[in-house]
Amino acid sequence: MRLNFTRILAVFIVLMSPLATMAQEITVSGVVTSSEDGLTMPGVSIVVVGTTNGTSTDFDGNYSITANQGDELSFSFIGFTTKVVEVTGTTVNMILDPDATALEEVVVTGYAKETRATIAGSITVVDASELEQVPVASFDQALQGRAAGLQVTSGSGQPGAASSVRIRGASSISGGADPLYIMDGVQISGRDFAALNPNDFASFSVLKDASATAIYGSRGTNGVIVITTKKGSEGKTKINYRFNYGYSKRNDMKTPLMNSEEKLLFEKYVGRGPGADIEEGSLEWQRLSNINTNWTDIFTRNGITKQHELSASGGSQKTQYFMSISYFDQEGIALSSDLERITGRFNFKHKLYDNLTVGANMSIGSAAVNEISAEGSVNLRNVFATAYLANPYEKLYHEDGSLTLESDSYAARNYQNLVENTRSYEDLKMVGSFSLTWDITDELSFKTLYGIDNTKTVSKYSTNPTTWFGQNDDYKTGSLSQSYADGINSTFTNLLSYNKYIEDKHNIGLMLGQEWVESNYESFGYQGYGVSEKLNGSPASLSPASIDDDGNLFNAPSVIKGGRYREVLLSYFFDARYTYNEKYTIRGNFRMDASSKFTKENRWAKLGSVGFIWNAGKESFIEEIDIINDLKVKASYGVTGNKRPIGPTQKDFTWRTGSYRGEQGYLPATLGNQDLVWETSHKSNLGLESSMFESRLRASVELYHEKVTNNFVSYNLSRTTGFSSIMYNAGSMENKGIELDVNYDILTGDFKWGVFANYAYNKNEITDLGQVNEFEDGTAIIREGLSLGTHYIVGWAGVDYATGAPLYYDKDGNVTAVYSADNNVANFGTYIPPSIGGIGTNMSWKGFDFNMMFSFQTGFKRFNNQRFFQENHNFTQFNMSTEMNDIWKEPGDITDIQGKSYNLEFTSKFIEDASFLKLRDISIGYNVPNAIASKVKMQKLRVYGRVQNLLTWTSWTGFDPEDDNNIAQYEYPTPTIFTFGLDVNF
Repeated sequence: MRLNFTRILAVFIVLMSPLATMAQEITVSGVVTSSEDGLTMPGVSIVVVGTTNGTSTDFDGNYSITANQGDELSFSFIGFTTKVVEVTGTTVNMILDPDATALEEVVVTGYAKETRATIAGSITVVDASELEQVPVASFDQALQGRAAGLQVTSGSGQPGAASSVRIRGASSISGGADPLYIMDGVQISGRDFAALNPNDFASFSVLKDASATAIYGSRGTNGVIVITTKKGSEGKTKINYRFNYGYSKRNDMKTPLMNSEEKLLFEKYVGRGPGADIEEGSLEWQRLSNINTNWTDIFTRNGITKQHELSASGGSQKTQYFMSISYFDQEGIALSSDLERITGRFNFKHKLYDNLTVGANMSIGSAAVNEISAEGSVNLRNVFATAYLANPYEKLYHEDGSLTLESDSYAARNYQNLVENTRSYEDLKMVGSFSLTWDITDELSFKTLYGIDNTKTVSKYSTNPTTWFGQNDDYKTGSLSQSYADGINSTFTNLLSYNKYIEDKHNIGLMLGQEWVESNYESFGYQGYGVSEKLNGSPASLSPASIDDDGNLFNAPSVIKGGRYREVLLSYFFDARYTYNEKYTIRGNFRMDASSKFTKENRWAKLGSVGFIWNAGKESFIEEIDIINDLKVKASYGVTGNKRPIGPTQKDFTWRTGSYRGEQGYLPATLGNQDLVWETSHKSNLGLESSMFESRLRASVELYHEKVTNNFVSYNLSRTTGFSSIMYNAGSMENKGIELDVNYDILTGDFKWGVFANYAYNKNEITDLGQVNEFEDGTAIIREGLSLGTHYIVGWAGVDYATGAPLYYDKDGNVTAVYSADNNVANFGTYIPPSIGGIGTNMSWKGFDFNMMFSFQTGFKRFNNQRFFQENHNFTQFNMSTEMNDIWKEPGDITDIQGKSYNLEFTSKFIEDASFLKLRDISIGYNVPNAIASKVKMQKLRVYGRVQNLLTWTSWTGFDPEDDNNIAQYEYPTPTIFTFGLDVNF
């Protein structure tokens, strides 16, 4: 029988048509937006589940992909929750939700990126987006209150001034307690952040315990702050422009000052000053009474802040890049104080081959700073001291417009010094790293990195010979001094890493490393006199030394100074980790450091740590508890070393040049100690982390203990040795503490509302001092059994109401009228805050966002030295606090101000509780709807307003309770900063 081909073909088509219909491909398209702000999302990855078929959204968030009916599409983007949806038609639009735990899942430790599930150490991650557009020149100030156990204290409101940063308290008696800063794998210096742009940063990892920091050996004993900068990603180029404009204002001073009439009356009473010799009610009295100059208004202003920033990022599958340029200009609230900064950054990564990648991260910044003289001291060149001490009945100008330079109050002289003389410095900072990563196999990789941090600083101080100070210096000819400093930190790191999964239950991670860190510093400077008025500010203006006919020097010779040092640290380290079934992890590391600061016999330090993690949330009996999403218990112990408190040549006997009876020669400079060894810190940590209620509540608690042995202590020597002191290793100190961190997403719908809080308590105690039990340290006492920073002074007992005499406490607590430093006691607490923390909230709704953050420090006290001068009748040449109106005058007067017949001594009267709560940051913003922004080719347009340091609640009566020392001396106060800005993505 002959087959009919046409019929067979027809039957075949009919039989196969259902299958053909089932497997028919269609084109699916749509747009992806963010639930956070409703904006479209470029670069979102879309993959057909179970296949390699994938694509990504374009610049406007659109995508198109071929798929079959019934297939599943997976939408994923870093920082957002992955969503999977079934294909039921040709259009699938997707809204992605931010992943609240995404940032916490991956942690950058400096040498590697790790998942939090395998980290036994104490690490807090701060997303740099929380700090973007904060109008501070030094990024460390913006970290205040952001991480438990991280204390950031602004020592000055001067633009560009660095903060004091401590992690889990002070870890050395002799100082040197600043943390280590690592940026993109490179060690950077911690005192010149003014030349870095904080908006280039992506995240901060704060490493606190030994398990987290021991891999850095001796460098990490004070904690580590790891900074990662922004990188490019695959996709079209994204361009971002930011601008903000604002102004700074001084806060109200808490000490009320006398007006002119009050001051004249006070002078008449004590018998000193113009008021003592002028008849009350006379024309001269009336003239002076009506002046009332507000010197604070003269020396301060509302400062303007401006910032422009342009960045671009993008790349292909092989090459990604990020680049930015920024201009920042900030005026201080004091006249003639400001900072101007220009920065540029270029980050680059390129795959040479599938298994070979090269990368480069480069930043260069220039910061020019004008600063005030003698800031933070009771010195009449300090404008904030002058603003308080100058008398209100004095004027700045005569009727003819000339300055009142003849006044002994120095106010007009200091004003002239402020506006006509120069106090400035310029930083040029370059940080760069170059890396090569070779993926030898899927499990084994090698990375080498070379990085450099180079800061060049030029400082200039000049006094014009036409100014009062120029005509009244040592040689009455004006002066000029300049100094040049060049600091280079070089880091060379080699890492061999191995990571292996076995049967999906066993995970082994190994890392072997070698590192060379070298610091070179060189400085040169000069100071000369005889400045030419026409060439003021130029070295060419200096006159050579001159001798008159009698052999007298009438123009001083230039003074030349300078120095240099080199320090090297060589390290070998090993890190090992084993994880079983994603539940149990044990890890340990070992590091050997050799420092050039020590002799060959004491050079090497053997350091390391061990840690254990139990991911209890993976246990079946925990998984059955619906409210618990994750639970982790961790414990660690480790040993770290410290060398920072000693100098590069502390071990050596050094020489300097000098003269004796006109003959030049060499003199001993330092008395070396060849027996110096490493300070050693033994640290233990126990922590619990949990997330509950669908990860809306995330909390952690940590307990820690640190014992520091072989502390570097400076012992006083007999003057007959020719030296005042020598550094020894002696004694021990402990830090014990607890840290709490809580984040709670109260609402997660269209209206989002979250709160957060962190708290840390640290108890510091000196447990041993070796050969002595105590020694004084200024107005503090270093004593066994006490905390660092403990005040040591005579106790104030008030005023004898019958006689007006000041009263004091002796060592036994008895009241006495006799003042003696022998009665100094340590009963007044410490200036180091034991309790610190932060609390805040964030909200968003339909494009609007609102954020507010408070920080606090409690349980500490400081000397208010400003009161000693303004509540002291012996300084009647200066203005007084209105408290002096209550001075004791006759028997029965109840007052705390002693009578005019008695001297005022420095006692506990001036120790005040400096605890504070600050409204650190408050902002409100609005994201313009995409439909409107897209009409002008913008992907995103956000406008916002921000206020820094708006309110402070404290009983402290000085300028600002927040400072990094124990005594207030007219420091540059922290201003309130109001900012308006916009953020545009193209």
